[in-house]
Amino acid sequence: MRYFTVVVSLMFLLVGVNAYAKDRSYFHNRGFDFEWSVGGHMIGEASAETTVGVGYRFGKGWMMSVGAGYTGSTFPNQGKWNNFLTAYIEGKYSFLDRKISPYLGVRVKGQYMLNPDMGKLIVHPDYDRYTSSKQLFIIPQIGVDIRRVSVWIGLGPHFAWEIEHDDADYTQNTHNNPAIDLTPSKDIGREYLIPCLALGAIFRF
Repeated sequence: MRYFTVVVSLMFLLVGVNAYAKDRSYFHNRGFDFEWSVGGHMIGEASAETTVGVGYRFGKGWMMSVGAGYTGSTFPNQGKWNNFLTAYIEGKYSFLDRKISPYLGVRVKGQYMLNPDMGKLIVHPDYDRYTSSKQLFIIPQIGVDIRRVSVWIGLGPHFAWEIEHDDADYTQNTHNNPAIDLTPSKDIGREYLIPCLALGAIFRF
């Protein structure tokens, strides 16, 4: 929370210094945009994300956009890189009709793990378990618009649905051990909810 407070304070300082600039706000005009965003979130593991999308400015500071891209994350207890397909929808309101303005927004983002085998945990020398997951983020944002660029930080809930797969058939083929009990493969599902701190930058063309 200390870092969150520092970043938000710096954003408001920047806005205060530049609030009366003569240039008009890009977000108070209507039109379509192509956007590229980079960022990441911290939820116990480090992640990096890049997405592309399209947006529409409704005028008077309102905007909505949708997009998709890639997220990579590493779990501290595994040290392995996991790949996710990411899709999002985002809405925002830019307060001032100036070139630099504070804004509030919300990003709803879904992720699907592309390589569940990378999350494999060895629980027995002759028995493998791997994890796949689907995740949902709802992230309220506070940020600053600087012409066509937006910089933001957010804190919100992160929902995840994880499925653990116990695959005895795969294990036998791998280890060729006839002593393995070939019980049918089974999926063990679990859900969890944890807070998510996220940040990012959006560039519009």
